[in-house]
Amino acid sequence: MRPHVPSPAVLRLAVLTLAGAAAASAAGAQQRAPFPPLPLPVTAAAPTLSFTVSQSLEADSNFDLVNDPGGTTYLGETRVAADYLRDFETRRFGLGIDTGLRGLQRPDEDFEWVTASPSTGYANYQAEGVDSLFDLELTARSREVDSISTLDFDPSLPGPDIPDDLNQFRQDTREFRYDANVGFALGTTSPSTYGLRVLASSIDYNEDGDNLTPRTTVNPQANWTLQLTPVLSGALFGGYYYYDADNQEQTQIRVGEADAGVLYEPSERLRVGFGLGYADRRETNEVLRQGITETETERETGPVVRGDVYYALPDFSLYGNARWTTAAPDDNRFSGFVSATYTLPRGRVTGRVFQRPTGDTSGEVVRVTGAAIGLQREINSVSRVGLDLGWATQISLDDNPDPDITRTDLTASYEYDITAVVSAEVGYTYQTREEDPVDTDGHRVYLLLGRTFETGL
Repeated sequence: MRPHVPSPAVLRLAVLTLAGAAAASAAGAQQRAPFPPLPLPVTAAAPTLSFTVSQSLEADSNFDLVNDPGGTTYLGETRVAADYLRDFETRRFGLGIDTGLRGLQRPDEDFEWVTASPSTGYANYQAEGVDSLFDLELTARSREVDSISTLDFDPSLPGPDIPDDLNQFRQDTREFRYDANVGFALGTTSPSTYGLRVLASSIDYNEDGDNLTPRTTVNPQANWTLQLTPVLSGALFGGYYYYDADNQEQTQIRVGEADAGVLYEPSERLRVGFGLGYADRRETNEVLRQGITETETERETGPVVRGDVYYALPDFSLYGNARWTTAAPDDNRFSGFVSATYTLPRGRVTGRVFQRPTGDTSGEVVRVTGAAIGLQREINSVSRVGLDLGWATQISLDDNPDPDITRTDLTASYEYDITAVVSAEVGYTYQTREEDPVDTDGHRVYLLLGRTFETGL
């Protein structure tokens, strides 16, 4: 049993496939996985409300992943997760929260109580009109900056959106992240379809500190698709990306782009897209020279080439996209991801590789490249084992780059259903961190007990 993580909205606008795949490649640019929406319910279902109460106990030999950990850290979290789901004939509404209380005992320090990290909340809404689709997803997350968690990208989820940077440093502060994803499509049953989507993210902190930079991204997108034949469609896409970091240089990045492409869809199981266009990227930084603040501007322009694919069988699915452009720094011209899931007779294998630019906690532009693979195998009807491996590296794209960061996580777990609603999980995690002059590892063992309640309203 994993700690509860709110799922992303199940509805995606199929007509925004090309738009999502061609999102601007700049610091923190978001890209959406090109897969079709799940069908909306045909008939209204009774609303459901579920609660999950869990208690975890952990012992970590190197909680901060430093060269001299000083001893073992002990922590425990009591969590409560609540999820509300309401289905109508053409609408769906979801609301949830996952939070709790963490007790932490570091070596040679006083015991402390803090809010569970991370704590999350979400709300989503999807609706289908006569000739339209609409979806809205809002998420909020808070987490302690002074702790290191496992790499938080899940290979079973479609994405990622903006990846978290790998910077880790101990400060007594809390990070707050807010994400919004709003999409609308018109003409969904006609050959000519129009789509709009806005993706936005904001990260802030509850106090000031070194290398703590509030930052915001906004990414509106629009596209038009025209069905040319039963299996081939043409598409036009336009997008704008804005990144603003409240750092010393007041970094701002603006990217505008447009492209034309084709979409080949011979069946509901396969879709392949290709596009070619042009992008214009501008980055501004304020620099102090001889007591005078000057604004430096870097500009890159050039072609954009992108592709996306979605392929689904009853026991296998694959989706991903790739984008290359000269309207970016030389070492940041490619971005993309591929996710795949394979269902075994008694289990499942999931995997993902990705490369994305983002903004780090200091507001500088970095590139995060990662890969993950997960295996879950059922032993019998009430027990299962899991193995998860994650790797990620971060490279600074600034003129005065920080040291590269490489992280590796390996988790082995065993889960047992004590009753139909009570589960237990024990596991072991091995973590490494390489960031000059840090080259260290850590070991963690944990026990997790949880009970789920579900009721109709």
